[in-house]
Amino acid sequence: VSYDEAEKTVNRDNVEFVGTWTYTPKTYKASYRFESGTDSMELPEEVKALLPSDDNAYENEAKVTSKAPSQTSVEVQDGTWNFVSYDEAEKTVNRDNVEFVGTWTYTPKEYHVVYHFGSGSDDYDLPQEVMDLLPVDTQGYSNHEVVSTILPAQQKVTVENGEWVFKGYDADTKTVQNANVSFIGTWVFEANRYPVSYRFVSLTSGLDLPEEVNILLPFDEKDYEDQTTVHVKNLLQGQVKVANGTWLFEGFDAQEKVVNHAGVEFVGTWKFVAENEENPVYYHGHYQFVSTDSQYNLPDVILSMLPNDRSDYRDGETVHAILPMGQKVVLANGTWTFLGYDASEKVVHGQDVTFVGRWEYTPAPTEKTPGKEQGQPTNKTSASTKTKRVNTAVGSMMSLWTAFGSLSAMLAVLLKRKKK
Repeated sequence: VSYDEAEKTVNRDNVEFVGTWTYTPKTYKASYRFESGTDSMELPEEVKALLPSDDNAYENEAKVTSKAPSQTSVEVQDGTWNFVSYDEAEKTVNRDNVEFVGTWTYTPKEYHVVYHFGSGSDDYDLPQEVMDLLPVDTQGYSNHEVVSTILPAQQKVTVENGEWVFKGYDADTKTVQNANVSFIGTWVFEANRYPVSYRFVSLTSGLDLPEEVNILLPFDEKDYEDQTTVHVKNLLQGQVKVANGTWLFEGFDAQEKVVNHAGVEFVGTWKFVAENEENPVYYHGHYQFVSTDSQYNLPDVILSMLPNDRSDYRDGETVHAILPMGQKVVLANGTWTFLGYDASEKVVHGQDVTFVGRWEYTPAPTEKTPGKEQGQPTNKTSASTKTKRVNTAVGSMMSLWTAFGSLSAMLAVLLKRKKK
């Protein structure tokens, strides 16, 4: 440090300088280092920034206690780093600096996989039997991990009216991208389909249907879904002449049937009429048109379209209605539309049959005063119906009047406009 004095004076004796020394022991430092305890994973900067610092100096054989990091858990984008411990909680200085090594382990963030089912058939919702097959994946997945789908336990489910068939997921595999993964499976409904058949039977006791009749059986190559309404097919002909008489078609048991968990069958009946019957009685089919609105009388052009049926019918025979040549007639002041007959067919019961056809009138948008133009009736209350007796002469005349009536209506409209 120094001498006891910087200088001394000799005074009849020797002089002595006494120097003082102080001892300073050697000191050592304590440092910290972090390392990853997870293979192939390096510590992020967020963890390294938590390294403790120690400015103290330690003498040899001094005991140094480790300092814990300011936080022991660090969340990053894909998971969490957790501080485990130092290599030792404290260390003794032994003529060297000491270093504490802290270990951190990485726990990746877990994502999950969910499954959804959707119907690929319009108007059909998935039944509970299908929804019960949704896979459940309890495994956790880390980010960027590839996930493969789990197939349902069965890919076909039979229900009352058909079958649900699994068609696959929207993807076979998906990669986790910072979110849970969802797979959507599609099921398609395939409805049960049923055939339609036809059968002929004879109404004449003791007589089987000949081959000439049986070959007229309709054939329907289509299959129909449950609850579908099937309309009967018309025959190519309703009479079959054989050597000793004629087979007459009486009709089917129904004009339409609804498929109800089974195929449907239409049964057509035929009756035999022998040629040797004396003085056979014949009946005829007549047609009548009426207006649906009493304030509009049918114009002649409509009445001229009454069908002409020249056929003769026996008692018990079925007569099928004949549609008019046209079912819509457009005139200058409006449009007449045919709505149909009171029946599509009728059975002869000891007298002629009459079909009543209904026509509806729709005025043109520019028309203001009813009953002023040709083709539009006035507000008369008399019935605008006309019954037509069927015979060859009248049928020929009606064919001529059909064309003449249309031309007359057009000329009348032009003349009336000219007068105005």
